[in-house]
Amino acid sequence: GSLSTRTTHPHFMAKFGECVEHLGITNPIVNPFRVMTKGEILAACSDQGTLRALAGRTLSCAHPEASRYAQRKQGNCGYCFPCLIRRASMHHVGLDRSSDYAFDAMTEDAELGRERGDDLRALIRSLNRRSRPTDVLRNGPVPTADIAAFAGVYERGRREILAWMTAAARSRNIRRQLPTL
Repeated sequence: GSLSTRTTHPHFMAKFGECVEHLGITNPIVNPFRVMTKGEILAACSDQGTLRALAGRTLSCAHPEASRYAQRKQGNCGYCFPCLIRRASMHHVGLDRSSDYAFDAMTEDAELGRERGDDLRALIRSLNRRSRPTDVLRNGPVPTADIAAFAGVYERGRREILAWMTAAARSRNIRRQLPTL
């Protein structure tokens, strides 16, 4: 896949800015959300009414075709990494609805099976590992002056994910694997 969130990574943004500058475009490329989690971005939305009305219609999924093969509702699959992050951010603002997904990763352990459950299991393993500020360097270089700010985003994002999983997990198997807040 495109690994779409990497298109907002500070290294990508800096390189993109350089490309644009080489084209003679002098406007700076600025990401006002660069040190915010997805949940924080949703909470800061200035038009909460429109957000609430349209959020359920948005697509974040890496596998939107997966539900077709299972003869389920088309759209967000519910088990890929983008869907899991989407659910955590929607939970942050009270908009998480399992019915917006073809599969509910928090209740369908057996149905998710080995392949579909890979991202969920990886996320749970990550949450059980102690985070370090240098974790933000795993996906590419970050300006030295920004490491602390991005480490903060990473840690707050982990807390968003854990808060959602703790609230949404209906499976005893998932609940027992989660660290405590």
